[in-house]
Amino acid sequence: MIKKQLYSLLWGIEIKNTEHHIKNMTDQTQLIPENTLLTNSAEEGRALAVKMARLIIKITQPDAEMREKLRPKYANDAATLIAISQTVSTEFATIAKANDYWK
Repeated sequence: MIKKQLYSLLWGIEIKNTEHHIKNMTDQTQLIPENTLLTNSAEEGRALAVKMARLIIKITQPDAEMREKLRPKYANDAATLIAISQTVSTEFATIAKANDYWK
């Protein structure tokens, strides 16, 4: 409930049935493309990390129209952009570990 109120205050939007939407989206969306973290190179691993981060956004906010509406707000917010890059970095660290890139 507090999270919904926070989003409402920060973004001026009302979040309804978030848990229900996330469950439905995860049932329909493959969170790990091709169901593997293994890639042929670190570059492919980084691209996979970006894709996985984008899927998290899609699942968190399943309404495409709302994502487009919010884009200008986060596109000009340095803290939000840094948070997005941290998400990609976390995903990439997981992929790098699975591929033993740093042997």
